[in-house]
Amino acid sequence: MMEALGIIIACSTIIWYVVDRFRELWDGLKYGKYVTMAIVAILGIIAVVTFNLDILTATGIVTDVTVFGQICTVLLLMGGSSCIAEIINRIKGGE
Repeated sequence: MMEALGIIIACSTIIWYVVDRFRELWDGLKYGKYVTMAIVAILGIIAVVTFNLDILTATGIVTDVTVFGQICTVLLLMGGSSCIAEIINRIKGGE
């Protein structure tokens, strides 16, 4: 259970770190935020499928990996969080 949560947190951190590094390439575009959402969605789907991640299984709510749980996990990865932003900021050397 804890391993899956760790993988989800690690994937979220890596996805948002990569997106933040390259965001300046499309940030000035009219639809820049949609480009960001699309890229994060694609990376989230790749992570969920590759590692068979399910937030509902990882938290112990259900015992088997479900499509609904995987969709929730992709949405969770897409949403990011202030915690992930804080971790990324500290990696970059901020306070």
